[in-house]
Amino acid sequence: MAESLPLEWLSPPRSVLEDVRSISSSRRMLTYILSFLPLSDQKEASLVSWAWYRAAQNALRETDVRYNIPVSSASLSAIKSLGLRGICCISLTNLDGSLASHQVLQSVAYHLGPHLQSLSLGGGSPTEASSVALILGCPALCVLDLSGCNSLFTSGTLLAQPEMAQSVQQALSGLRELNLAGLRDLADLSFNQLSSCAPSLERLSLAYCHLTFELGPA
Repeated sequence: MAESLPLEWLSPPRSVLEDVRSISSSRRMLTYILSFLPLSDQKEASLVSWAWYRAAQNALRETDVRYNIPVSSASLSAIKSLGLRGICCISLTNLDGSLASHQVLQSVAYHLGPHLQSLSLGGGSPTEASSVALILGCPALCVLDLSGCNSLFTSGTLLAQPEMAQSVQQALSGLRELNLAGLRDLADLSFNQLSSCAPSLERLSLAYCHLTFELGPA
């Protein structure tokens, strides 16, 4: 007859578990810190020790992590660094019509645009011109979040020019998800123009969106 072992023999001591959790937490923190370094500095850091090497390798693999980038002149160098690492998922915060916002959008389009797959402008107030210019610089987009970006739809003329709409359609040919939640005044004309520019769209969010319809002539 087999004897059962005491439960405490089957589990490691609490002190061992705490040490393991501490090591795991420290490694994640180190990986997070190294992820902000340029590629050349990450390579240098990987030579410090075996733990640093593994953390640097993990940082290189984390291209699908979403990075929140605030609008600030201090963010420009970080955007360039993220571009060198091929980061493909970002959220831009505190967007408005200021010069700083314009510079950040230009920098994102130049350094991150070619490989950007997920872009969120949610809650911001960017200008139509700067936002369209950014979209044109991101031909690989699969996810676009414009939730709460009322400044883009207030005029009701977004993508009204056929030439611009055609260019945006080419840039958004691979778009799969579009978030338009929380818009106060989304005219049906603007909605139709934007949605027609995303022929591959699979998911659309209109939660808490006020969609207005313009009646044609009787």
